[in-house]
Amino acid sequence: MEKEGTLVIVAEREERTRKTETLRWLPAGQGGRVCEAIAQYVARTRDHVVLTDATLSTRFAADPYVQRNKPKSILCAPIVHQGKLSALLYLENNLTAGAFTRERIEVLRLLSSQIAISIENALLHEQEKAFTRMQEEVRLAAQIQRNLLPQSSPPIAGYEISGSNIPAHAVGGDYFDFIQISEDRWAICIGDVSGKGLPASLLMANLQATLRGQTLLDAPPGECLRRANRLLFQSTSPEKFATLFYAILDARKHTLLFSNAGHDNPFVLHHGIESRRLKTGGIPLGMFEDFVFEEETISVEPGDLVVMCSDGIAEAMNAHEEQFGEERLSAILAQPGHPSPQDVIRRTLEAAKEFTGSTPQSDDMTIVVIRRT
Repeated sequence: MEKEGTLVIVAEREERTRKTETLRWLPAGQGGRVCEAIAQYVARTRDHVVLTDATLSTRFAADPYVQRNKPKSILCAPIVHQGKLSALLYLENNLTAGAFTRERIEVLRLLSSQIAISIENALLHEQEKAFTRMQEEVRLAAQIQRNLLPQSSPPIAGYEISGSNIPAHAVGGDYFDFIQISEDRWAICIGDVSGKGLPASLLMANLQATLRGQTLLDAPPGECLRRANRLLFQSTSPEKFATLFYAILDARKHTLLFSNAGHDNPFVLHHGIESRRLKTGGIPLGMFEDFVFEEETISVEPGDLVVMCSDGIAEAMNAHEEQFGEERLSAILAQPGHPSPQDVIRRTLEAAKEFTGSTPQSDDMTIVVIRRT
């Protein structure tokens, strides 16, 4: 059969021993099993080749395979179905000259359509099995990823906190986490890994493990990002990177110490009015091996909201290829009242969904909200 432009042997039968062997896509030119020149000719012309005695053939007698094995009869036939070459059938008899008669060739012609249909059905069956395996692997990967994300909101005295992640595919590259450092201090982070699907989810899991390890060492945000950046740079290809906002909430001092590695700038709202965006930090992780990330501390006042989002929300597109945009996002967040983090998340995601309508989600959407009560 043909695979990626190369003829490969997929099955072989030896009549003398009555042994059938299924091969793992062995290139026709390897192993000395067939005369590759004959197979290539038949694949190109889609015409039969019948040799009464290959060693006397004017076209193929000088071929290295024929010179070495001195085969007698050779028949190579194309298996064609609906104008498409499905496979080649190569028959060889090293004992008898003229083994493949005109009558036998005619029988082979009559059988070729059924052979082609059988091959097609077998390939479809293999593809179905492979697809089923892939679906199961993706399902397991999605389950693992869901288990890596926080399963509930942490109990922080004087604060309400919540997060939500909606991947564009079964698995995604967005990430958020709540990591307890001490009784009153929590690391809170949100990230977005470049790419989508399984590769992004694997990189996200790697990033999460790195951050949790650094957090347990009680490293400040800037240092934590510096170490994570170096590890990501050393363990991934140059086109892979991640944006990350990393903060430490001190519930006793009511402060938020943070550093932003190229992530969408979180919003800080005081009584429903946007007071600032959290920009201090540096470039996305994984772009340069060594980078010093700046950090900043802000006070968190009663009633303050800190809202962190991935770019999948602001960049959500409708059917007219218009983005939801940060202005709409800011307007949604700045509504009056004292909404809980869950209400803010629900309202934001509903507004983005209403804006995009029937347009499929193209990027992961993640949002984390902190509210001082």
